Amino acid sequence: MEQKTSLSKRYALLLGIIWTLLLIMSSGWDYIRHDKSTKDIARAEGYIAFQKDTLYRKWASNHGGVYVPVTEQTQPNPSLSHIPERDITTPSGKRLTLINPAYMTRQVFEMADNEGNFVKGHITSLNPIRPENAPDSWERNALKAFEGGAKEVSEIQTINGQQYMRFMRPFIVDDPCLKCHAPQGYKRGDLRGGISVSVPMAIYTVGSNKLLAGSAFTHFMFWIMGIGLISYSSRRLSQSYALLRDKNIQLEHEIGEREVAQENLQEQACQLEEEILERQQTQHTLAQSEERFRTAIINAPFPIMIHADDGQVVQISSTWTEITGYTLSDIPTIRDWVRKAYGVNHEVVEAYIDNLYNLGARIDEGEYKITTLSGETRIWDFSSAPLGILSDGRRLVISIAKDITDRKLTEDALRTSKERLERAEQVSKSGNWELHLDSGKIISSKGAAIIYGVENDSLEFEYSAIKSMPLPEYRPTLDAGMKKLMEENGSYDIEFKIKIPNTEIIKDIHSVATYDREKGIIFGIIQDITANKRLEAQLQQAQKMEAVGRLAGGVAHDFNNMLTIILGHAQLALMGLDPALPLNEHLTSIQNAAERSADLTRQLLAFARKQTIAPKVLDLNESVSDMLKMLQRLIGEDIRLTWQPGTGLWQVMVDPSQIDQVLANLCVNARDAITDVGMITIATGNSTFEENHLATDDHPDVLAGEYVWISVNDDGCGISKEAIAHIFEPFFTTKAPGEGTGLGLATVFGIVKQNNGFINVYSEPGMGASFKIYFPRHLGQTEYKATESAEVSIPRGEETILVVEDESAILNMARMLLEKQGYTVLAANSPGEAIRLSDEYCDEIHLLMTDVIMPGMNGRDLAKTILLQHPNIKCLFMSGYTADVIAHHGVLEKGVYFIQKPFSLPDLAIKVKEVLNG
Repeated sequence: MEQKTSLSKRYALLLGIIWTLLLIMSSGWDYIRHDKSTKDIARAEGYIAFQKDTLYRKWASNHGGVYVPVTEQTQPNPSLSHIPERDITTPSGKRLTLINPAYMTRQVFEMADNEGNFVKGHITSLNPIRPENAPDSWERNALKAFEGGAKEVSEIQTINGQQYMRFMRPFIVDDPCLKCHAPQGYKRGDLRGGISVSVPMAIYTVGSNKLLAGSAFTHFMFWIMGIGLISYSSRRLSQSYALLRDKNIQLEHEIGEREVAQENLQEQACQLEEEILERQQTQHTLAQSEERFRTAIINAPFPIMIHADDGQVVQISSTWTEITGYTLSDIPTIRDWVRKAYGVNHEVVEAYIDNLYNLGARIDEGEYKITTLSGETRIWDFSSAPLGILSDGRRLVISIAKDITDRKLTEDALRTSKERLERAEQVSKSGNWELHLDSGKIISSKGAAIIYGVENDSLEFEYSAIKSMPLPEYRPTLDAGMKKLMEENGSYDIEFKIKIPNTEIIKDIHSVATYDREKGIIFGIIQDITANKRLEAQLQQAQKMEAVGRLAGGVAHDFNNMLTIILGHAQLALMGLDPALPLNEHLTSIQNAAERSADLTRQLLAFARKQTIAPKVLDLNESVSDMLKMLQRLIGEDIRLTWQPGTGLWQVMVDPSQIDQVLANLCVNARDAITDVGMITIATGNSTFEENHLATDDHPDVLAGEYVWISVNDDGCGISKEAIAHIFEPFFTTKAPGEGTGLGLATVFGIVKQNNGFINVYSEPGMGASFKIYFPRHLGQTEYKATESAEVSIPRGEETILVVEDESAILNMARMLLEKQGYTVLAANSPGEAIRLSDEYCDEIHLLMTDVIMPGMNGRDLAKTILLQHPNIKCLFMSGYTADVIAHHGVLEKGVYFIQKPFSLPDLAIKVKEVLNG
């Protein structure tokens, strides 16, 4: 029995030593892991700061520096005196000086040093131009290492009594740098210096030290509990051995010396006394153990609370009080603690704590926000475990917390920094990536993965996944750039196109990259410039079309004035001529040529979007139905015309004559594309466009909304891709010389744009063509219903008309035309003469017919002046061009009468009678 007792004690001692060594090793491993993690985070922060400073400098360098006002702190840089435009003066007299990227970056670093505990930066060089750029000993060693081929240097150093993670990468001279540094003897590819980044370790070591302290205490508590358990088990085992030994002795005495009862009684009395003494000693030991446990809890370096299931808070640690400000007397019960720490959420937390007393093992409860006595919000990570049952039956639970507020702030700061970078990439449609040559893996930012269309939550994928994306014609350039990058250890800057696998999406990409030979990593930045390329092409096309439109509009205006004279005089001559005379045929030919020329100028104005229109609310189904007979005659009997009206068609606001122009031009084009027999199909329908659809459309100026469409499809010869790019340009035609003016589709394009619509073309050679036009839906009541035109006689009248026209030939012609119809005409060749005639004329003037644009005064202002003398006078405006004073974007205001030059006698007579009767 004695040997077994001794053996159990040796086993207990061995277990205690092993337990102690294991916890020492675990604690040491925690220290190493936390120290490495802290340094890695600081080094990453240094790398992010360096990358940000590099991007600022590169932006400024690519723009040739930045001009800023001269101040006491920012004087002209003598190192830039060789630049002719170093100092400039604005038109307002403000003096500006050129600041190079190094000067700008240095001032930002000095500002950061003065503002507070920021990441420190320092521009330095082995050959500094300015004394403040001189390197310290660590920077000098780093620069020499760069000269030896190193790409990055980092180290923990103490500066002014504080520890910093020092991080440095080199600056290599590139072309934009030579603007300022070429006079100093630098050449492209030289080592110019570097930026030293010093990240304060205090913000990281504070949180790390607290975590280490918490880990140490946890290990200490585990050691105490383990040693206690080993000691308790050893003592119980020894007691069992002793009890068994005593019972054996007692049995031997009972068998061998039964007759000596008195001696047995005495031995039993002695044994009882020993047991009582041992129990007293055990109780004393237990009391000491409890006191030591209470002391350990109170002095624990992290928050601990012991509480019972009746709500009593049995004990809290001093750290709990230090952080929260609450003592045990402030929170005697769990209810008191929860109401003070959790505020409005106290009921939920209190119900949760009530369930903790049924725990059978330790549980991690997660993170909670608590409010301290001072009102500060802290974040604690709780875990709880059962602690046994008291003698009165109450169950105990120990709750241990880690204050992770500082760690959370650090994580939030890192997360915010990452989110800012991702937002910057999202706005600029850019991203960064690293290609690890040894593994063929690419680690990218979220922006780069989106550009490449790679779906991978880890943002890590095989290089082979994107290697085949560049279009074949760009691969030789990329291969040459990659070869040069790796052989010369330099960089490349390339634009190319890629195709996203399993889609039809093609993107324009701008990529720059550098190669770190030592690490075997290629670092790159890419940007999706597809939208920029598309906008550049659209801008060039818009500028070209606008220039042609201006020319077309100006030419049409002059032609209209001349055609008015030709058409009017031809009609006047025909009116007084015997139809049997040979001259009648010549005059008729002149009239027909003038009318065809007038149609040509109307097409020019339609293309230039400068024709004056009077839009009305239309049902396109009715408008098309009324034109079907005319269109069938226009395309001939060999071509079948099919009409497919859409149901429930919405209304549109368009000039009815423009719908006629669009259908006629599209059907004529379709007819010319069909050889012998074929079919033309006209259809209508409704469409709704969402924002996400328009974002990828070829019409960036189109607004989302509801549209009514009309399509003209044919089964003719089709259109090539090269021709589609130019078909809406004026005078562009694929027909033989003399067979087309090239204005038909240009007219359609102008009409569609003038009505805020857009047009799509779908065609392939040999597969026919489809033109689909979209007009915005009009929300309102129907005001117009297309009707069959009817023959009308030329109306006559006897009213007095004041005609104002600065072109004498047009004035005389209009006077003769109106007098032929019975009107009394007062003719004025200027606004001033018109005002004089209106003042001198005693009788009533019924109608003012005036040109819109005249020297000295426009037609609208003239009308306002004459209305003062003749308040009942009617007004008819005329012009060979859009009159901005009476029309907004070519659309007549309600109640304004207008006649377009050139006009015939029937047109003029009908319009005059319409105005007089209006």
